[in-house]
Amino acid sequence: MKFTNSIRTSMCIAVLTLLLAISSFAQAPEKMSYQAVIRDAENALVTSQQLGMQISILQGDVAVYEETQTPTSNTNGLVSLEIGEGTVISGSFTAIDWSADTSFIKIETDPAGGTNYTITGTSQLLSVPYALYAKTSSDSSAVAENSDKVSYSDTAAAAVALNTAKTVITSDQSDAITANSDKVSYSDAAAAAVALNTAKTVITSDQSDAITANSDKVSYSDAAAAAVALNTAKTVITSDQSDAITANTDKVSYSDAAAAAIALNTAKVGATAHAIGDTYGGGIIFWLDSSGQHGLIAATEDQNTGTGIQWYNGTHTVTNAVRDGIGAGKINTERIIANQGSGTYAAQICANYQGGNYGDWYLPSKYELNLMREKKTEIGGVFQGNYFWSSTEGDDNNAWFQSFEFGNQINANKNITYSSVRAVRAF
Repeated sequence: MKFTNSIRTSMCIAVLTLLLAISSFAQAPEKMSYQAVIRDAENALVTSQQLGMQISILQGDVAVYEETQTPTSNTNGLVSLEIGEGTVISGSFTAIDWSADTSFIKIETDPAGGTNYTITGTSQLLSVPYALYAKTSSDSSAVAENSDKVSYSDTAAAAVALNTAKTVITSDQSDAITANSDKVSYSDAAAAAVALNTAKTVITSDQSDAITANSDKVSYSDAAAAAVALNTAKTVITSDQSDAITANTDKVSYSDAAAAAIALNTAKVGATAHAIGDTYGGGIIFWLDSSGQHGLIAATEDQNTGTGIQWYNGTHTVTNAVRDGIGAGKINTERIIANQGSGTYAAQICANYQGGNYGDWYLPSKYELNLMREKKTEIGGVFQGNYFWSSTEGDDNNAWFQSFEFGNQINANKNITYSSVRAVRAF
């Protein structure tokens, strides 16, 4: 198998893979995981050998953090280390302001284990771990600075402040907000900010400013504030709440019916419990968010067609399917098909899958694919191959696939045919 080299010097050639893993959205980790497959000038694996590595985090041309480590490669030439736990040269990893500027990671490697770094490469961190970014972003500061909090109880304010993740708004909540067309006593700036937040993944600067500006908080009753404060889990909106919000057509104030519905939601009635390995939604659940109500489902079997599966449809072009993370695979799959057209290739095969009579299956991103690999025992069944395609593109010639035996992810030519595919869908 021939790989495209991502880092070159006159002395050595190496293929590096950067994996950022976050164990919790609520608590920022103080380190980042990094893995690399090391090869020498003859493209042979450098195995069972101690290496010298210097890692730098750059913002612009300035190194805000530098450290060194001396990991040892395994029998497959793979090295693993935790950035943030090495010998510090300068800066502080925990003090990095990820929101200050575009961040880059620079890796320098001495295959002999010393400090004669003959392999150097710099890559932009296209997706900074959210939990790290949230430590320094302005959103939390904006909420904290809203000191007046008029008509908004201290208990409710404390409960909102504790909801540090701020990661998702439910479908029912989204529909209720959209339906609130009059938006009486909800400032125009706040209404515009909510409308603009189509992804509903984080709180935007405009939203933060709009909330701060809405100092009077007219029509947010004390009963409503108390009810929100009691809803400590903040995990789900029940059908009773949805009906009450829908019924509040005038939106002049927060109706007694809506306040009562929220107050009654002490037991979180209507929330369905799910678990990893459950059969659900046409497949097997392999990942759940913190609420336990939403997650990712893997198909019960590989979608192999009996012949070799390529990533592309025969045309080496940039598809812009570069997203990674939860839900990124769906967008990547749509972009690949729009670029490559109809045919029998990885993204199209997954999009055509109809398991459980659902039509929203897609080829997972490399982050989602790794989550699936970690839960392959819980998923059960037979994984026909060792290697599986992700939907995440490397460049016009290459895309990412993963070994389900060793766990490493590799950026390889889109025309190789020995990788399998396993479709996923979100719920």
